[in-house]
Amino acid sequence: VTPAPVVGRIANPSYVGKKGGQISGRVSNFSGEGIENIQVEARYENGAQSFYTETNADGNYSFQLLPAGSYKIHFDNRDLNYFSEWY
Repeated sequence: VTPAPVVGRIANPSYVGKKGGQISGRVSNFSGEGIENIQVEARYENGAQSFYTETNADGNYSFQLLPAGSYKIHFDNRDLNYFSEWY
């Protein structure tokens, strides 16, 4: 069995606002089906702080009220045989 990548597509990832920003998107397989229970990490630009959430049944995730700044996004769920990926 060859693990499939965590992310086939990320639909409309976004960062909005300077105070209490938001990052949201959707994790799907190559068929376009959302993937549930993927851990999503938003790591602050300097690596000093991380925020976590998981995808819902439709593959959607959202971070609310994030401090202003740049973030790297990490997707992980090796339990489902998907590779971990950073964006």
